[in-house]
Amino acid sequence: MKLSRRDQTVLGIGISVCGALFLLSSTIPDGLGLALGVVGIGVLGTRPPAGPRDEDR
Repeated sequence: MKLSRRDQTVLGIGISVCGALFLLSSTIPDGLGLALGVVGIGVLGTRPPAGPRDEDR
């Protein structure tokens, strides 16, 4: 399933925020929070380039 640029942005930011919250939590290992943060940044990095339609909105 292909996600739109906006959907990937929301997903990437959401995953990164969850990773940051996991890093702040004392009950979950730090490695899990760091891994989620890296995955969230990876999702943000693979977004398709903005097209002419995206700029008009």
